[in-house]
Amino acid sequence: MSMFYELMMRKKGMPKNYELVDYIQATGNQYIDTKVAGNTLYNYELEYQLIDSSSRVFICGVDKTFSSEALNFIRLANGNLSWYYGNSGSVLYNSSEYATTKNKIELIYDNNNNTVTTTVYNNNVNIGTATKTILEVYSGNIYLFAINRNGVATYDGTKRIYSAKFYNGTTLVRNFIPVYDTITQKYGMWESVQRKFYGNDGTGDFGGSIVGYTKVGSPTISADGVVSGFSSSNYLTLPIPNSLENNEVVMKVNFTDVNTVQRPIGYSIKNSAQGQGTMLSCGVYCQNGLLKWLVGKETSETTLYRIETTYALSTNTWYWIKTRTTDSSAILSISTDGINYTEVATMNNIPFSNMEYAKGYAIGGVLGNTLSSVFSGTIDLNETYIKLGNKLWFNGQQA
Repeated sequence: MSMFYELMMRKKGMPKNYELVDYIQATGNQYIDTKVAGNTLYNYELEYQLIDSSSRVFICGVDKTFSSEALNFIRLANGNLSWYYGNSGSVLYNSSEYATTKNKIELIYDNNNNTVTTTVYNNNVNIGTATKTILEVYSGNIYLFAINRNGVATYDGTKRIYSAKFYNGTTLVRNFIPVYDTITQKYGMWESVQRKFYGNDGTGDFGGSIVGYTKVGSPTISADGVVSGFSSSNYLTLPIPNSLENNEVVMKVNFTDVNTVQRPIGYSIKNSAQGQGTMLSCGVYCQNGLLKWLVGKETSETTLYRIETTYALSTNTWYWIKTRTTDSSAILSISTDGINYTEVATMNNIPFSNMEYAKGYAIGGVLGNTLSSVFSGTIDLNETYIKLGNKLWFNGQQA
């Protein structure tokens, strides 16, 4: 998702405490009442993913009783993704290939021909479709993550939803976008047409796509989230992101040594160039008192994309360091208050598409076969985050 899209969401009224995320996940009795009646004949699109490949999962919908005045989608225990409409069901697909992949359901009414068609796509490829005559559907509201059965939420299975859109003809009437509320620390959906937040209407809390750190050894983490005491056997790790492109990393750090090479948060990328080993250590670092950033290199080439700056760092000073990548550029900025950033360097024409992570991020150094460039200072995790494609991916919390 582009920076432009995020800015447009802000302009359209999404409060700053809501951060875009990739998906939200229901693992128990969680659901969202869309406030869209099942009998409105609205078209809709739903991007979803099922986590368990062998159990029954209720994805979304409404009915009066099972298979009566129905409009719902259920993956049965035998693997059938079934569309129940009116008083009968249709199998859209039965394939283990798509059992746990991210798919999209598209439902379209054709009032001229008195038909309704559902199609399921995987990576824009049609993997199943069915057409039926328009029938009576129960007037209750459509639920996401559950079936509204005559006013009672019916649940089953673990599932993720990445987006949900409802249309009156071609007019968008609901646009559900997964978000994380940084105040309540809960997941939900921002609905951009009404400009309101939809939280969990069931019990418990939604899960979501934000990852947490894993402790290796025993780094020191204070009650207020400040971590120190890094060494080759004491640090934090994060999973491997999908891509080096369109990422943003903000770290609040305090250096105790600015002369030797140290990386507060580092990453390794694959390296097959002769004589340079199998991994290259990358990330922001200090050296000879100056701020620098080794962005990366193409896997099989020798050219390093390194940003050198004249920005002088001081010890025992809190800095907010921001790195941001686009499709082909890297921008390095710094702040001493976390609000006003100074852009200190930019590099263009970087071939990110030819770079690949070898290891995930490490907090306290850079992880290759062992931890190197160990950071001797402190990091405030509460003001450290990573966004992938402008969606919050890490927010300083433990897994």
